Amino acid sequence: MKFPEVLLVILVLFSSWIDASLVQAQTISKKSTAVGRFPKNKAKSVNPDTHLKLTFQSTPVVGNSGEVRIYDASNNHLVDSLDLSIPAGPTVKAKNPFATYTPIPYFYSSNHFTNSNTKPGTPSGDALPATQYFQLNIIGGFTDGFHFYPVLVHNKSVTIYPHNNVLQYNKTYYVQVDPGVLHLKKGSFNGISGKSWTFSTKEHPPPTDSKRLVVNADGRGDFNTIQGALDFVPENDPKPVTIYVKNGKYEEIVYCRNKKNVTIRGESRDSVIIYYPNNETFNPHPWNLKTNEWAGTFPKRRAVVAFDHCNRIHLANLTIKNTTPRGQAEALLMDGKENIVSNVTINGSGDALQSNGSTYYSHCHIIGDGDTILGRGPDFFKDCLLNSYGSFMWIRNSSLNHGNVFVDCTFKTLGSHKTVIARAPVNHGQGYPFAEAVLIDCSLAGITPKGWGPVGNNTSDMRFWEYNSTHLGSKKPVDVSQRIDASRQLTLPRDSEIIANYQKTSYVLGGWNPKMNTWVSLPSKSASESVDVHDTIPSIKNLSGKEPQISNTVLKKFAELSKSMQDIQQKAHQDFIKSVRKAGMNPQRFRMIEINQYYKSVDSVRVSSRQRKIVQSIRGELSTMDKQLRDKINLLFPKYDFSKKHYLEIVGELRTDKKLAKHLQKIASSI
Repeated sequence: MKFPEVLLVILVLFSSWIDASLVQAQTISKKSTAVGRFPKNKAKSVNPDTHLKLTFQSTPVVGNSGEVRIYDASNNHLVDSLDLSIPAGPTVKAKNPFATYTPIPYFYSSNHFTNSNTKPGTPSGDALPATQYFQLNIIGGFTDGFHFYPVLVHNKSVTIYPHNNVLQYNKTYYVQVDPGVLHLKKGSFNGISGKSWTFSTKEHPPPTDSKRLVVNADGRGDFNTIQGALDFVPENDPKPVTIYVKNGKYEEIVYCRNKKNVTIRGESRDSVIIYYPNNETFNPHPWNLKTNEWAGTFPKRRAVVAFDHCNRIHLANLTIKNTTPRGQAEALLMDGKENIVSNVTINGSGDALQSNGSTYYSHCHIIGDGDTILGRGPDFFKDCLLNSYGSFMWIRNSSLNHGNVFVDCTFKTLGSHKTVIARAPVNHGQGYPFAEAVLIDCSLAGITPKGWGPVGNNTSDMRFWEYNSTHLGSKKPVDVSQRIDASRQLTLPRDSEIIANYQKTSYVLGGWNPKMNTWVSLPSKSASESVDVHDTIPSIKNLSGKEPQISNTVLKKFAELSKSMQDIQQKAHQDFIKSVRKAGMNPQRFRMIEINQYYKSVDSVRVSSRQRKIVQSIRGELSTMDKQLRDKINLLFPKYDFSKKHYLEIVGELRTDKKLAKHLQKIASSI
């Protein structure tokens, strides 16, 4: 082959290689483009508290340069920016041996401070301005701000967190993302520029007098975030408000102050998960101030969920998890009066639960690494499960109120080492001579023979008391012969009055007796939609048709009924799914439905004899649950006249929405 021919062949091969490289480069570029956006481009009716999400085909990594910018599309005004060159927060714990307590109680201002009208990092109380440069976000009116992660990655999904309260209703925005914000393990991220990602927010918020608000992470509610719903509720509002949280994962720091009469109720305990990697190192107290020893000190910022200076809060049916691997990292902080936490999983590290002020905990699961419960009390725990690697609590109550009281609770140590129930050592010269932890009818596993940890020198007024502690599982009495001298074993008949008193919530909680006769609504719709009678679980007053005098015994029975209903409902749900499969229907299309709603749907159509047999089979299984629950009600409430109508209302959690009702009618007519 002559030289010109060889050269021609080389040129052709080189040209082919260039073309192939270009095709490959284009393919990589396409793969690097986000394949999913939330909100979708040109989305309408977006809640202003939305996060922004990008989904890729390969795993992204957060960069340390570039910005995320959000513009008002009407005037191209920059409304928010996130600079990825700024670190999220401290990674090394700062210590100041010269820090002091605030000389006057911290003042909880009622002014509506947000990122829109106040510079994050504006000091409150006696705090000095922060000198280090980290990401800051005003949450719940706390102007000192919280350090936060502007971008978080989980698998192939990226979540971008705008500053709270910067987006408004009835606006159109566009988003730009610089290439340095993200890196892809396969390919490259070229950023999002121009106006290629736009969305419009809802025209207006829910009515200001809304009694029910719905939070849904997918945007199909009044708010996308729990914080957004809490920000909407006016401070110190005497009117009760229920925030219903749909199943989903909510990665956010939740903080509010000056809230009253608010119920936050999850759709289901295990499927509503609020989580964040917050801790004392990441969000410390101000450099010049100490905190936490008594009422009025500077507020803490290290919890995932914090109700600060809040009264009559009811938290129910959800999970709170601090995802910090280890450290001082609360999952929940309750600070206020007359608060209730029921059927909640609280999972943190050190000080997993901090509780200051009268709070009633029922059927909760509390998990931590040590000093799992911290606080000043008074707290009453009923039917709770506690798991801890280290000491279960460090109680710091004064002589002005009771500490922590546990009735019918379980203490189970995690890991291979045994630990103590509680401790109250001298802390930097500060002792806790009135520390009180009382256990009545509790089950223990993995507790040391001494039972209790260091308590300091002054123990004459300390109350580390137990009555009828038993081994978990065997229920045999615990050998308490080696308990520390500062503790005490209560016995009958000598201590009968003490034992009886410590089982009364009003005695422990400063005269307050948590009422269980006012049930909160469980709306399946947002505040802007109508809610029918089956969206509300009635109070006992409604069930009896008159205003009864409800005794503590009856209230206790009602709680027992609620638990038994859950067990029976679960069995009925399994039977229902079995019947659905038997009829050749897809059980994945169903949730458990309300009994009378189902009766109406199958009675409203004409069926053949074969079809009627299948319908009767399903009805028979539901009737079995009907009888079990009615028998239970009659046993627990022999003096009250519960009609069938009232009975069906009491199981209001077995309800459906209109779409499912129509779908069920179609199925019933085609069986």
